[in-house]
Amino acid sequence: MELLRTESLVLVRDGLLAMQLDTELVKVHADCVDRPNLKKARTITLSITFTPVGDDPLDGVDVEFSVKASLPPATIGRQMKSFAKRNGFAFDTDTDSISHDVRQRRLDGIDEDED
Repeated sequence: MELLRTESLVLVRDGLLAMQLDTELVKVHADCVDRPNLKKARTITLSITFTPVGDDPLDGVDVEFSVKASLPPATIGRQMKSFAKRNGFAFDTDTDSISHDVRQRRLDGIDEDED
């Protein structure tokens, strides 16, 4: 029997807890490498929940371990035009690098409902 302490956490469930923690560490590292300019915190949470089992005197506890990484959401910005008569927003799918004159008509007729 092992006494539950920080140094024995690597032995829980034959190393499964440590493996889960390592998996989340890899996710956080990969996100930091992929998005180094995003200066928001990445968090790993290890939660340990204890529920008493048995009567007085205490026989034991059910222990649940939960490991979770929290990464900042991936965001993609895009300006879109409002079309009030169609109750929606629209954007050109041909390219994001071209800015069309607002008075320019499109061949696909997307602007047909404008006055």
